[in-house]
Amino acid sequence: WIPSLSRNIGKSNALYPDRRVSSYPQDRHSVAQLELRSGGDLFFRAYHHYQDWEADVERISERRNLTRYKSHTVGGLYQANTALLSGSGSVGVEWVGRRGVTIDDEEFSPDGMLLVKQQLVDGDEDTLAVFADQQWVRGELTMSAGLRYDHMEQSSSQSDDSDGQWSASAAADYELGESWSTRLELASGYRFPG
Repeated sequence: WIPSLSRNIGKSNALYPDRRVSSYPQDRHSVAQLELRSGGDLFFRAYHHYQDWEADVERISERRNLTRYKSHTVGGLYQANTALLSGSGSVGVEWVGRRGVTIDDEEFSPDGMLLVKQQLVDGDEDTLAVFADQQWVRGELTMSAGLRYDHMEQSSSQSDDSDGQWSASAAADYELGESWSTRLELASGYRFPG
């Protein structure tokens, strides 16, 4: 477990000090992780990351923005080794939940008058995934394949949304002697908007 509490931390930028001054007036973090293994066949991980911080950016003679960010990310992973079709690999399930994600922004004029106060984000997010991978070795040739499905749900005061995505990978490695090898790999990927 690693906790962190700090105040009035300066943030470097190329425009300091003549055009922009940036700092973190307060920053609180907590990161923890627990891992359990059983004889190399089972693996379990649980973790959390709590964030609560402010960023203060003053653009000299233009404006000042004070941004507050808060979120709590929790998650877990369970993985078990498998031996399918004379190969070796693993199957598992993974969950990541983000709770209380809020971003608030205040914009001030150069003389300190509040111009805009808005909440940019207020929501939660859950991602649940199942996956399997396998590897086969035949002499100098090693082949591997993997498959994963992710389902994500987001909710906020403005809207709710959900989506799912399959991804896959396949690879072949061939040893060309003691010092050389060649590899061919194909994979699909995606990224959900956060």
